Amino acid sequence: MRLGVLAVLLVCGCSFLPPPPVTGEVVGRSWQRDVIIEAFEVTISQGWRANVPRRPSRLPTAGEGAVPGNDGLLGCVQKQRSKDDPLPSEWCRYRSRHWTEARRVVAAGEGEPQDPEELGELGNHRVRRLDSFRVQLRWRRGEQAGDHLIELTDPAEYARWINGAPVAFVLDEADRVVSAEPSVPGRELFR
Repeated sequence: MRLGVLAVLLVCGCSFLPPPPVTGEVVGRSWQRDVIIEAFEVTISQGWRANVPRRPSRLPTAGEGAVPGNDGLLGCVQKQRSKDDPLPSEWCRYRSRHWTEARRVVAAGEGEPQDPEELGELGNHRVRRLDSFRVQLRWRRGEQAGDHLIELTDPAEYARWINGAPVAFVLDEADRVVSAEPSVPGRELFR
């Protein structure tokens, strides 16, 4: 009787254990970098008179230090702000300067990301980089195998995944990836 109870407890206890990790590897890495070159250009802005900037725009030096402002009032009209506010206010149009996209250059590849070669002279332009990364993984458990794609935006996270490196996976009952972690050299793959 005691042996039967012990066997039932052992079977029940084992069913609550997490599934064993599955081995795999990094089979591909790719990246895309959009380099957005922005110019501090004159635009037409609108707003309530009380919200119109009082100072003129400050132009950038080497793409730094620009501040949007009021570079010339174009005109104002009396307008009611809302149904609840019956008093008219002044709605104004004015010239201002804002960072606007002047051009975009895209580079893509495998391995480590890099800027496109055709950036050219930047002068007082500002540069923004938008990176996206993809890591292709393959897992194996006995005769079963599957692929898993990770999409990232953090370069430090992308650098953790090295082609050919082992990966520890946890799969659910339907063989969907629950988690994947690259192994760290010099440490056991599974803790």
